[in-house]
Amino acid sequence: MRLIFISREQYPHGGAASNRHMAFAKGLLELGHQVVFVLLERQSSYGDDFVYQDIHFKSACTQIKNSQRTLPSGKVFSYFRLIQNARQIIFSSSEKEKFDATIILSRWNKDIIPFLLISRSLKMKAVHERTEYPFIHCKKTIIGKLSLTINLNLLIPRFDGLFVINHVLEKYFRNYVGASKPIEIINMIVDPSRFKRSEHKRILNYLYIAYCGTLNDKKDGVDILLKAYLQALSKGEIPTSLKLVLIGEYEENNFRDALVHLIENSGYSDNIVFTGKVSRDDMPGYLCHAEALLLARPYSKQAEGGFPTKLGEYLATGKPVILTNTGEVGYFLKDGINAFIAEPGSIESFASKIELVFSDYEMALEVGKKGELLVQKEFNYFQETLKLEKFIEEL
Repeated sequence: MRLIFISREQYPHGGAASNRHMAFAKGLLELGHQVVFVLLERQSSYGDDFVYQDIHFKSACTQIKNSQRTLPSGKVFSYFRLIQNARQIIFSSSEKEKFDATIILSRWNKDIIPFLLISRSLKMKAVHERTEYPFIHCKKTIIGKLSLTINLNLLIPRFDGLFVINHVLEKYFRNYVGASKPIEIINMIVDPSRFKRSEHKRILNYLYIAYCGTLNDKKDGVDILLKAYLQALSKGEIPTSLKLVLIGEYEENNFRDALVHLIENSGYSDNIVFTGKVSRDDMPGYLCHAEALLLARPYSKQAEGGFPTKLGEYLATGKPVILTNTGEVGYFLKDGINAFIAEPGSIESFASKIELVFSDYEMALEVGKKGELLVQKEFNYFQETLKLEKFIEEL
């Protein structure tokens, strides 16, 4: 098959979504398919058109100046120019050999509408990925609610098929597309080869536990895991030489200020390390050499409808993983068997799991190894890409 991915993510050094998309692309290439990404946002790492690990990326932002995006009239012009550029990329790439399917990764109506039309005009299958509830990023305004209604009732049913990340989303979207529309559950995916410890040099020369991701309180509960770590440290239940490394950037200045204030008043400011944003290539090294990996995600609708990519990456290292029981975590992981699972929102519960890991670290490593085996069985990129391949071919 020849496949086009339509995306607004940053590649290759983006976040969880870009890592997931690139893992899909890698699997599809290994299966003998051709993959082209059409990018609807300027890329910070590379130029307009580039190849990374044999994956082809083509930018639709060519010849659109940043200054044109500031004024309202300029934004309208830039949008239509963007769509026209993307259309030209797709049509010119289809001249010698047509594409079989368009995989629209963007959730925005402004992207879905034109690329559904382009797919239909070229007689390509149109497939859509959703990894969260659609209302999570919808503004609570009249326009926002109207946009959501259009998305769910008019656009989503027009796709030939949807693939989602869990059972909750499958049930949710089934309400809008009916019983006959193909919906496939494609698990969160990870490329285990990226997390082989032997292939990554140690970056930090001290013992540490780590969190990797956006530094916020609402989605991943960074404040909870920090307070839990400080509690375990102050009780003397973990070594004083064990540092907490927070890998990623702040999402909000207010949260940053609150976190800095908490750390400065804890008496353990030397134990907390902020790395800032790290590259996709360096990130596995930080994770592989941590003593344990943390995710204190609180309960929320976002947690219920999603599944964190970082969890698969954590597990792939074979290190002990401490996390909270949100979403469909319990569908795959069992406390004390292949992970250490705390109650969402509870500092005490999370602190107790940190203490448990370091009370018998050999036991914790055995649990970590079982988590690594789970990745191979449930979250392996190649296995899940086989499911995606079959799904698209049968549409």
